Amino acid sequence: MRKMSIVSGILAAAILIFAAAALPPVLAQEKPAAPPKPAATPKSTAPAAAPVKEAAPKPAIDPAKEAKIRELMDVTGTKSMGEQLLQASTEQLRASVAGPQPQNARAQQMVELFLERFRKHFDPNSLTEVMVPIYDKHLSGEDLKGLLEFYRSPLGQRTLKVLPEIVQEAQAAGFALGQQAAEAAMRDVQTEHPELLPGAKESQPQPQPQPQPKP
Repeated sequence: MRKMSIVSGILAAAILIFAAAALPPVLAQEKPAAPPKPAATPKSTAPAAAPVKEAAPKPAIDPAKEAKIRELMDVTGTKSMGEQLLQASTEQLRASVAGPQPQNARAQQMVELFLERFRKHFDPNSLTEVMVPIYDKHLSGEDLKGLLEFYRSPLGQRTLKVLPEIVQEAQAAGFALGQQAAEAAMRDVQTEHPELLPGAKESQPQPQPQPQPKP
């Protein structure tokens, strides 16, 4: 159950990241509530505090540019990322529970109930809406035009097909290299510091020789 809690926490954290990314534009468009009128108070000789400036509303995305962004996300398959994230997280969560305790019916029921509620609260399409302003921030209209031309070309289409396989194989290769380095590093530590190994006797500090008194 502890492992299931960790994975579900990671899953929830991913959704919180999406929510946090989508929150600033919403807050920027809301009108701040009018502050209540202060009650009459005796005049004070202290200087008045400077008025707090209201945050400027976030400028809207140019409709023509937004259309290109959504077109690019459609061509590259980015629009389906939310559904892919949900599917991958679901499989990871089920595997994490089924692996160590496949016969635990209570844990399985907990997972299914969690996933049912999770799908209720997480809309996969929300990822698309979060990413539109991010594309707008980092890509110009010319960038979008060039990317659309590339990904519609035969080379671009070929790139989209093989890129997931390249990323998957690169991740596996990187994991293998990291594992080898970790094993070598642990061997070095065990060789250089045997006193840190389990079961090793704790070394006692040697007494320092006392200086002899001068005759």
